[in-house]
Amino acid sequence: MNISLMKLSLACLLLGLVSTTQAANYFDKAENCLNVADIKAVDSHFEQFQNFSNTSKTQVCRGDMDEKWFEVVRSTLALQRLNVTDVLQRDANDDMTLRPIGQKDWWTYYTQRANQYVIEPSRCNGNPNVVAFVYPFFRGSINLCPRFFEMDSASQIEVLMHEVRHFDGHSHVTCTQGNEEGNAGACDRQIKQGGSYAVSVQANVELSYVDQLNFADRVLAESSAIYSVNNKFNSLPTVKATDYVYASNDKAEVWRLPKGKPSQAEFVTALDDAAAIYGNGSQFTVYPVDTTKDAYRISKGFKTLATAIGAYANMYNADNATERKAYGAISYYGMGSIVKDNNLHTFCGTQATSMTSFAFNSGNIKALPVLKDSEGADKMFIMNDAGDLYEFNCNDNSGRLSTAQTRSVLPAETATAFAFNANDAVVLTDAGELKAYNLKTNSYEGIISGETNWISASPLKVYNVFDNDLK
Repeated sequence: MNISLMKLSLACLLLGLVSTTQAANYFDKAENCLNVADIKAVDSHFEQFQNFSNTSKTQVCRGDMDEKWFEVVRSTLALQRLNVTDVLQRDANDDMTLRPIGQKDWWTYYTQRANQYVIEPSRCNGNPNVVAFVYPFFRGSINLCPRFFEMDSASQIEVLMHEVRHFDGHSHVTCTQGNEEGNAGACDRQIKQGGSYAVSVQANVELSYVDQLNFADRVLAESSAIYSVNNKFNSLPTVKATDYVYASNDKAEVWRLPKGKPSQAEFVTALDDAAAIYGNGSQFTVYPVDTTKDAYRISKGFKTLATAIGAYANMYNADNATERKAYGAISYYGMGSIVKDNNLHTFCGTQATSMTSFAFNSGNIKALPVLKDSEGADKMFIMNDAGDLYEFNCNDNSGRLSTAQTRSVLPAETATAFAFNANDAVVLTDAGELKAYNLKTNSYEGIISGETNWISASPLKVYNVFDNDLK
C-alpha cells in the first residue's frame, strides 16, 4: 500500500473512532433515535429538553425517554430544520397564497412565542377531537393532547405554527358554515384577518411542497389546506380553482372533464382493475368492481398510495368478497357515508369517534347525491329507488341521525349525481351515461359524454396552487 492510501485508510479509521453518530431524519415518524448534539442546540430555549441532552450518550432513543416526549422533541427538531420553499407568489385573488407569516424562517417565529410544552393536561379529556391548545395569558406554553401524537409529521408542524399564532392575539369563533357549522371556537371569521387558521392554510400549502417530507405527508398537507379553506372560515376565502368531473369506465380508465367543457376531456390514468372512484380532498378512494380486490386510497395524480385509507374503505376491506356485494352508495362529502344492506354508516356528533348506523326505511338507498340545500350550500341527500330525495341530518349534541323527505326528485335511473351550483347537476345513469341535468326544470339538458361505459363519476375541485402532479 502506498503512503497516500495508508494515510487515507488511517484517516477513515480515526474518523470512525471519533464519531459513530448517524444522521437522524426528524421528518420521519419512524425515526428511533435523536442526536444529543441537536437537542443541545435548542435546549437553552426549551429548557425541558435538558432532561434528555444532559447525558454522555451521542444519541437518545425511544427506550431512553418517554414515548410522547420523544415525539415532542422529534417534531420540534423537524420544525427547526424545515426548509420553507416559498415558491408561491402572492396572488391577491387567491387566498391560498396568503402569507400571514411573512418570513421564511418559521423557527425564529415559533421560538419567539413558544418555550415549553405541557403533555396531555386534564382539559384534553373534555373533547377527544382537540389536538392542542394554548392559554393566551400563559404565553409560551403549548398544550398537546393525545391526538397530536397520532398525527403525521407535517400535521404536527402545522399544529405548532397554528397554536403560537394565538399568542399574537388571534382567537376563534363559532362556525356558521361548512361541515363544522355550530361548533364553538372552531373557526375564524375570515382568512384575511391572518388568524391561526390562516396560518394553518399557509403552513399546509407550503408543507405540500417541502421535499423533506414524504409524499404521503405532503398529500395530507394539501388535503388539510383544502379542508380548512372550505370549513374553517365563516366568510369563504377567494380561491383560484377548476371544477372537474373525474370519471372511471369499465376499461379501467380514468378521465377528467372540466366543468362545462366536455370536449376538453383529459386521460388521467389506467387503473389495474375497473373500479369506482370517489374524490375526497386531494385524493381518491378506489373500490374495484371485483369484490375480491381491496379498496385503496391514492393521490389525485393516481401515483402514490396513501397509508391511511379511511374508515369506510377499512370497513369494506374487513369484509369478505361475498359480504362486499351488500355495499351500495358511497359518499365522501363532509363526514361522508357508506351504505351496506340499506343501512347508512357515518359519523355524527361533535364527539363522534366511531361510526353510527342508521336504518333507512323509505325504500332502497339508490344514491347519495351531493346537491344544494335551500341556502345554496352543498349538502348530501339520500335518494331512494323511486328517485325521491331525503334530507339527511345529524344532531351534533345527541349524535342522532334523522331524515326528512324533500319535494325534489331525480330520475330513478340515477346511479350518482352531484351539483356544481343551484341549477346544474351531473347525473351518471345506470346505463353508464354521463348527462347534464337541470335541477330547476327536473330535466336533462344534454349529454356530457358520448361514451356509455362509465361506472363512476366524482366531482373534484383542483386548486391552482396544487395543480402540479396531475400528469
